[in-house]
Amino acid sequence: MNIILILGHRNNEKGKLSSIARERLQQGIKEYRKRPGSKMMVTGAYGPNFNTTARPHAYYLQDYLREQGVPKRDILPFVPSTNTMEDARLSRTMISHHRSTEIVVVTSDFHLPRARYLFQKAFAGYTLHFVESATIIAAEELRTLRAHEKKSLRQLKVGIS
Repeated sequence: MNIILILGHRNNEKGKLSSIARERLQQGIKEYRKRPGSKMMVTGAYGPNFNTTARPHAYYLQDYLREQGVPKRDILPFVPSTNTMEDARLSRTMISHHRSTEIVVVTSDFHLPRARYLFQKAFAGYTLHFVESATIIAAEELRTLRAHEKKSLRQLKVGIS
């Protein structure tokens, strides 16, 4: 069984998902449809930078998947993470209970290098596939996100977290 793991992004105070979160979900749905028998898993709980509502971020992600026609039986329990490092660590623990050795990690194009680095470390012994969603936002905002990701990855590689 393949597990398609979609990394969360953010929602507003009313639970409306960011365009980046929706882009990741749409890419995950494409992967799900290409891989019959797959299950889906999403990440995200609470955090000042991505979700301050009374429900975990993943609740909104799962709701979106169901609205797009993904059967509830194909959506696994969510990963209660608050950042990418926890996405990798906590999803590894949860996925180990599902007897799957093949994981498709879905995230944004700008986020993929750091996610790849963290997931390859956390998922030794698993077959990992990384799929990126295209990020369609203002050029300046995208430059800022890319710069943040580049800096964060550099810090991880030299051991600064």
